[in-house]
Amino acid sequence: MPISEYKFNQISEEILKELNSHTIDKNKSKNRIKNYLYNLLTKTKIDVDLFLLELLQKQQELNKTINIINSEDKGRIKITNKWLRFELSKEKQFELLKKTNIAYKRYYTIEIPKGSSETALKYIKKFYSSLPELHEKLNKLAKDNDSLINFKVPLEIQTLLTHIDSLIIHFSKKHLDNTIHKTVINHLEKHKIVHKKRFHRTEKGFDLIGNSLKNDRSHSMLIADVLGDIIFEHETKFNETTKQELIEWLKISIRKVNNYSQETFIKLLNK
Repeated sequence: MPISEYKFNQISEEILKELNSHTIDKNKSKNRIKNYLYNLLTKTKIDVDLFLLELLQKQQELNKTINIINSEDKGRIKITNKWLRFELSKEKQFELLKKTNIAYKRYYTIEIPKGSSETALKYIKKFYSSLPELHEKLNKLAKDNDSLINFKVPLEIQTLLTHIDSLIIHFSKKHLDNTIHKTVINHLEKHKIVHKKRFHRTEKGFDLIGNSLKNDRSHSMLIADVLGDIIFEHETKFNETTKQELIEWLKISIRKVNNYSQETFIKLLNK
């Protein structure tokens, strides 16, 4: 899902409320604002209706599909922190990826059809059942280019519906970006899986791992950190802005910071 106007309104209200709270511990206040921004970048709002409630009750049906995939994929699937991760082999591929200090990424948002929960479940299961095929395509691409390519999808229907990222590809060689993207798009089109335009949200990025930053940071964390620092650096100015002005600033700034380089993020966050 794209970032909704509801989320921009909600997060902007939280930020302005935090800035006006006169909290003594400024570091805690800054961290809360960064958490709000991270939430804005990764979560979306869904309307709770009968369709949603019925679909959430079908998790066990999706689990059956996941178990079949897991049993057939020779141990290359890992279940970690509500994500289903497809790796290259039994080896610790993600640990090897960390040695590069940067993991390039591609993000995709899958559109779930509304209406019947049975139809939606069938569509979700079709998407998940197609993933071993995508895994093989990317595995071959990785081996042919001596690269690491992993990808992950949400483990639960609820996360699939509420997280902006439905499919996340990690890879170690930047020049493979376009080839990976074409492979994924062709795969989705072949299986008639619709991916949505990601308004105000990047389609590509990177994680910084084991770098000169204190902790590993995902691309969304990096953007939230930079924007949070800017807001606090100009706290007086932002205290005087309206909610609508803050929303417009966030939309422009998210697009801008999305395009920052690895070096720019490290320089800004190590100030």
